[in-house]
Formats: sequence, structure tokens, C-alpha cells
Amino acid sequence: MNKGIAMRFFPVLLAVAMTNGCTLPLIDYSVLSTQPDPLPESYEEYERVHGEDCAWLVFIPFGVPSMTRALEDALQGEGRDYDALTDGRAKFSFVPFPISKMCMEISGKPVRKPEPGMVSGASVAAPTPATGESR
Repeated sequence: MNKGIAMRFFPVLLAVAMTNGCTLPLIDYSVLSTQPDPLPESYEEYERVHGEDCAWLVFIPFGVPSMTRALEDALQGEGRDYDALTDGRAKFSFVPFPISKMCMEISGKPVRKPEPGMVSGASVAAPTPATGESR
């Protein structure tokens, strides 16, 4: 291969390599919450939400992304204050250059205890811990 041609493509390959990021799946979960007993006997399920917590890195890190803050961001979705997320995924993403960005991302279907007179979500009975059957 001609050395001149290789030297012309080197900056392009370097630029592509430096701006390429990656995403790593961390966990697929059934129920995720910040509360000790997240699912009541019956609950309402809503459309899928997404939460994230990011930190920047410019030679030194300006914070560390937190899965707890990403979960809280998802649970606060649309100002509804959900109790837990079900059937979801958590992942870590990283974009290296020109300024690095690290993010913890969580998505899932939010659930919360039904309020009297509330009609918006789909009502679901929670499974019993021992058998997995509905109560």
C-alpha cells in the first residue's frame, strides 16, 4: 500500500475512533425501586419511561453517574411520582471524545398504587412471592 494514501486516511480513522462510544447492558430486571416494599397488592401500570444520570469527563471526572439517581429520574417521570419500575433494563453508556460523557440509563414500565377515583393506568394484581400467582 502506498504510504501517502495511508497517511491521508489516518486522520479520518482517528476521528472516527475518537468519537465512537459504547453502551454496556448492566441488568434486565422484573421490579426495581428505591422503596423496601415497592409493589402493593394491586397497582396501576403506565407507559414505559426512561431515566438517566450523566457525568462529564474533561481530563478529570466531574462526578460519577449513579444508578440510584437514574432510577429516581425515571420514577419522577412526568411529575407522577411512581412507586417502582417493572420489566426493564439498566445500561451504562460512554462517549469518549471530544469531551467524554458517561451515563447510567434505566428504562421500564412504571407502576404505582391506585388512588381512589383514578382511572388512567391499567390495573394489575401483584404476584404472590411464593407461587408467582396473582393474589
